[in-house]
Amino acid sequence: MQPRDSFIQELEQETPNTHRVLSSIPEASWDWRPHEKARTMGQLALHIAQIPGALSQLSLMDVVDTSVIQTDTEQASSLTEVLNTLESSLKTAHEVLAGFDEAAWLANWQLVNGERVLIRTTRGGFLRVALLNHWYHHRGQLTAYLRSVGAFVPGIAGPSADENTFELT
Repeated sequence: MQPRDSFIQELEQETPNTHRVLSSIPEASWDWRPHEKARTMGQLALHIAQIPGALSQLSLMDVVDTSVIQTDTEQASSLTEVLNTLESSLKTAHEVLAGFDEAAWLANWQLVNGERVLIRTTRGGFLRVALLNHWYHHRGQLTAYLRSVGAFVPGIAGPSADENTFELT
């Protein structure tokens, strides 16, 4: 078993949870934001959908310079757009991850800003933090958005106030 295999398994295991959270966004809430400095619900949803594909593609490089990366500010306007983006993003992630053998997974990887080294880790370490942990962070952030607009919040890693995922149906 390659080191990437447990990573891919976790990505596949968490995809339905991400899909459920994104699917809970009310159609009238795409422009809503909790604060002027925060992303809109539509921007956050699209960012969550793009994370697997975008960050797996960044992992193909040995050094990524943040000074040349454009940050996303795109606004989603429908659930269909977000779910299609998620599907495409996951397809890209699976294609990229399938190409990593153990040596590639353990190879050095850096995030820099010009001459300044921000992160020095392995490619697999980068993917763990930047792809999965980052994905979970924003997914959790979106659940707070959902609660704030009175929408259904699905259970993810356990029950929510709206859904007990441990109950038998």
